[in-house]
Amino acid sequence: MMKRSYLIGIVLFISIPVLGQQEILRNGKEYSRAKIYFSPTKSIKVRKMTLHDDSYITYYERATNNLERISIMDMKVVSVKKGTHVLGYSIGGAVVGLGLSYLSSQTQIQFPVNGDFNQTRYMIGFIAGTTILG
Repeated sequence: MMKRSYLIGIVLFISIPVLGQQEILRNGKEYSRAKIYFSPTKSIKVRKMTLHDDSYITYYERATNNLERISIMDMKVVSVKKGTHVLGYSIGGAVVGLGLSYLSSQTQIQFPVNGDFNQTRYMIGFIAGTTILG
């Protein structure tokens, strides 16, 4: 039971970032906001970015508002903003919190209290807290 739960947790942990990489840049499509990386430490924020003929990109630099053109050979990565992803992150956090609550409820923990500890109230508080934080 525990091995299966850990396996499910690992699969969810790995699949969330992978699902975020589903779209590629399309010719002629204008992207309202993006970030172009030239190296791991150098990047610029751009707006109205468009890919042309799979060879160059035109964009307006946010800082100067000038129209620029750059070859795709001169850049490393393009990151396009597509929504805020608030719903996905909140559902993911709630699933993780509820999964941890389930796992902790399945384990038999001996609390060092003389029988006065109410585990039900503890579990309800833990589930509610992790769901709210998620």
